Amino acid sequence: MGSKTRGGRYGGSLENRLRFLRNVIGKLRAAYGHRLTIAVRMNVFDGVPFGCAFETPYPYGWGVDAADPLREDLREVKRAIASLQEWGAELFSVSMGSPYYNPHVVRPFEKPDEGNYEQPEHPLTGVDRHFRIAADLQRAFPDLPMVGAGYSWLQKYAINAGAHNIAAGGIRFLGLGRGALAYPDFARDALEKGGLDERRCCKTLTYCTYLMRQKNHPLGQFPTGCPPFDKEGYGEVIKLARHASGRAR
Repeated sequence: MGSKTRGGRYGGSLENRLRFLRNVIGKLRAAYGHRLTIAVRMNVFDGVPFGCAFETPYPYGWGVDAADPLREDLREVKRAIASLQEWGAELFSVSMGSPYYNPHVVRPFEKPDEGNYEQPEHPLTGVDRHFRIAADLQRAFPDLPMVGAGYSWLQKYAINAGAHNIAAGGIRFLGLGRGALAYPDFARDALEKGGLDERRCCKTLTYCTYLMRQKNHPLGQFPTGCPPFDKEGYGEVIKLARHASGRAR
């Protein structure tokens, strides 16, 4: 979506950058009608690669302010969402950044994955960015249910923050990614016990991210889970991943 300087049918104009998505949705609708719910998960704010020097106006990126690409500009994003909704998208999942070049944007963390940089901002700044941008989009499209992210760092308070955001009209669904790997039955505890067990909540130590990023595996990627809370299942996997990457210890 940020390929503004790329030539050809899939770069340059917003229409071209949306072409692939439009084609896929059209093919799905033609094949299955309304038997499938069309859901789109989209990064709505690229930011810039961590540590990358940049000049302004910044000609790259998606959802960024060309005059200050560390801040969002959602005008094109909203045009894109309006098109997706017109083409039949019925559910939208809000994501941000890239886990490969600025993981602190997409996943505010307590500890970086092995070999990566320390977070350049307080994790709450990243959480706030997720909440603020998702709320802006959800309020702009009240008839399109959206899933918000950025909750895992809040640990046991994630469901409280989600409840507030839903009640305030800032999102329709709370989404947990890493948090669900560490605590797969968190939703049951939230509903039946009224809260989460702090001892079982994801500590955002990014072992799951480390596994996701390791590609030295015959299948292209190591299985991704939570080694701290599932030592029997993933303790051996992370040893193999470290050995394959030359970081065995």
